[in-house]
Amino acid sequence: METSNVADDLKREAETAASQGGNLRDRARQITLDALKDGKLSLEEIRNIGQAITEGVSLGLAGRGGELKSGLKEAVNGMDEAIGQAAQRVSMTFREAIERGKDFNEMELKSSIERMRDLERDFVESLKDVAGKSGGKLKEELTEISGHLGRTGTDTGGRVKESLSALYTTLNAQAGSTSSTLQDAARTTAARLADLASGVLAGFSEAMKHKPEKRAE
Repeated sequence: METSNVADDLKREAETAASQGGNLRDRARQITLDALKDGKLSLEEIRNIGQAITEGVSLGLAGRGGELKSGLKEAVNGMDEAIGQAAQRVSMTFREAIERGKDFNEMELKSSIERMRDLERDFVESLKDVAGKSGGKLKEELTEISGHLGRTGTDTGGRVKESLSALYTTLNAQAGSTSSTLQDAARTTAARLADLASGVLAGFSEAMKHKPEKRAE
């Protein structure tokens, strides 16, 4: 019931934004950011948000005679930007905790990295899924947009790479921490993340292997 209510609210917000005109990309970005404030970034959540916003935008544009193709593209770009920013926010939360020497939940960190790693794919797949459930012009335009993003990449993908790179750097630095507890945690996390991550994190464990051992006092 709650999920349905949230989706209905998002759809109404998106419809209102599209019917009023203005900067639809910014409006879609803010609506998406607000919906992602809990930081889950799950495929189901992204799919539900994507469907609600694209359907709402479609209705709003139709109501004022707006051009569907350009309007949808603006809205999708706004969602893309917001999802990438949400990933950056999650990464920053972990980095700040690690830099302050606080204990971090390894399983939670691994789960978050897995979700961030797959965000670009999940975003594009969610658009394809919405297109498959749609009809007419909306289906046609969403299929074209998702296909284009799949070929050229997304803003989300770029932001995720930056976020994982920054997180990698922070964890790598902590391998030389004077805190033996944090040092062990960082090394353990590095070893386990090597089996999960792709791209920049693929070199995570390798960098940790070459990290000098802490000298005995």
